[in-house]
Amino acid sequence: MNRLKHMRFSNDLPCFMLPDVRAPLLETLVILNGWITQEHHTDLGRPGEPYTFPSLKNLSLVNVGCEYRMAMWYFACMTRNASQIAITQIETADGILHSIGNLPEKEGFWPNLRTLICDINIEYSEDLAALLSIARCWDRYQRGLTLKMPRAEAKQWRELAPSQATYEMVSALCTIEELATNDPGPWPPSKEDTLDRRFDFGDSDYFPGTLPLA
Repeated sequence: MNRLKHMRFSNDLPCFMLPDVRAPLLETLVILNGWITQEHHTDLGRPGEPYTFPSLKNLSLVNVGCEYRMAMWYFACMTRNASQIAITQIETADGILHSIGNLPEKEGFWPNLRTLICDINIEYSEDLAALLSIARCWDRYQRGLTLKMPRAEAKQWRELAPSQATYEMVSALCTIEELATNDPGPWPPSKEDTLDRRFDFGDSDYFPGTLPLA
């Protein structure tokens, strides 16, 4: 896949295959309803360091789950060059933010991340604790992080004021940009010309406004 620049896929099978993909020009990666597993996303079956997509800029994770810290760390190494990451999470159990929150802050995952876009369930306190962990880590390394989220979610966050991760605690460590509506633009963010280069498996759960690959 030496010429592949933009890739979208849904469900588990392509997610399991991702560690075997070599795409030096890949700039955009969008995963919908995928599962990052210990079996496929650790060095147990793949000795040595994980392959890192060298050109990756934008990563979108839509209802992506992960259960084990080792698998999350492996995936973060694969996608470490992303500078913008969008996370939308309706299902909260074993969600990606929960797994990120379990990573040691000193390890400095996603070192190039500058913009984090989140559309999450504010009532799930572990996700907010994960955002605090990320903000604290980026502040320590003076990387300059901007967290973007819908204004309604930010308002709810301030009102709930969970003791382990308040809005004020996170905003003191990074810039929070409140989006005017619940629709921050194309979601997941990508370019129109990527539609002919995406991968969909099966005839369901494809992205709104697109058709499954024939």
